Amino acid sequence: MSLRTIPDVVTRRSPVTGTIGRPPAGAPFATRSRPDPQIRNLYARTMAYDEDLAHRVRALLGGERGVDEKRMFGGLAMLIGGRMAVAVRGVGGLMVRVDPAELDGYCTEPGASPTVMRETPMKGWITVAPEACEDDEALARWVGRGTAYVRSLRA
Repeated sequence: MSLRTIPDVVTRRSPVTGTIGRPPAGAPFATRSRPDPQIRNLYARTMAYDEDLAHRVRALLGGERGVDEKRMFGGLAMLIGGRMAVAVRGVGGLMVRVDPAELDGYCTEPGASPTVMRETPMKGWITVAPEACEDDEALARWVGRGTAYVRSLRA
């Protein structure tokens, strides 16, 4: 295949013109392969999460080895050894990784429910409401469950 047979059309929608295809000559998007940095920064600012809750979770994970933080799911995920154990959700509360066999038992606790993403329940994940994370003991219990399960996976 020679380069002449490749169509001279960009198949993504241009944020400048709103049309599909090649942007007009001189348009700022025509020479860029990535979105405008200001647009990316705007997206990053919309990924807000409860900073106070994140600090409390960090304090609980302070003694853990191999803890890493990563922004995902609109919040802040705490990974242990590269596996996500707990996430501070952008809409408040936590997402906690648990043993799928114990999921039903955890869902009976106040403020806990199975995690659902795009109308699909996620096996082995619990969503903890913000109200259920206000108490330090309850938060430590949920974070402990997530870290214990992730540690059991590494064995």
